[in-house]
Amino acid sequence: ADALAPEHQSVIRAGVTIAYGEVRNTLDHAVSGVMITGEARTTSGRLLQERTVPALVSTIPAGRTGLYRVTFSAVTDPGAIVSVRVSAYTAAPGPGAPAAVDVTTSGPRPYVFIHPDPVKHTETTVVSTTVQLFDGAVTNRSRRTIEGIHVFIALYDGEGNVALIGDGGPLTVAFHGAGAATLSPGETGTFVAPVGIPEYLSIPGTVTMKGFVDATAAP
Repeated sequence: ADALAPEHQSVIRAGVTIAYGEVRNTLDHAVSGVMITGEARTTSGRLLQERTVPALVSTIPAGRTGLYRVTFSAVTDPGAIVSVRVSAYTAAPGPGAPAAVDVTTSGPRPYVFIHPDPVKHTETTVVSTTVQLFDGAVTNRSRRTIEGIHVFIALYDGEGNVALIGDGGPLTVAFHGAGAATLSPGETGTFVAPVGIPEYLSIPGTVTMKGFVDATAAP
């Protein structure tokens, strides 16, 4: 078996072709610099497009999983066969920052915003019909500060495959305000991840979710 193996993959075809999934680290140490190569081929094997992108979670602790998302912008053939593999990675020093980070998620909830009327000088509360929000929190359980934090929410279909990935916005940390990218030991930051309603409603089966964090330990 491969040391780093893609799993729980789904391929979404809606204008463009997107492969979502997880990468499991079966090694006994953390890895970093994980690169994902995706290929789209015709049924006869002709290569339509090859894309190599960094995994969304660049450091994956031993026994844990990260996320990937590969977009094939020029592949519109509905019969295209998509495959994904790990094409590069390096051993990471220490256990890797994500091993000491907890991520919790909840939602969805409506996206409510204020629409001003410059003529009547009034404001109207509007509920979005295209976007909904997922809330989450990130807690640093380690003894070191973590930095470069980027959070993702993976939504899974009824078969347990990654069907959609939402990007978490900037963290809000008590006494630091919004836009924080570091967490000291014991600190918790909150975030909001917007997800398109049509994309969410297209996920088959019972939808479940899980949070992932991309981060490094500060020197």
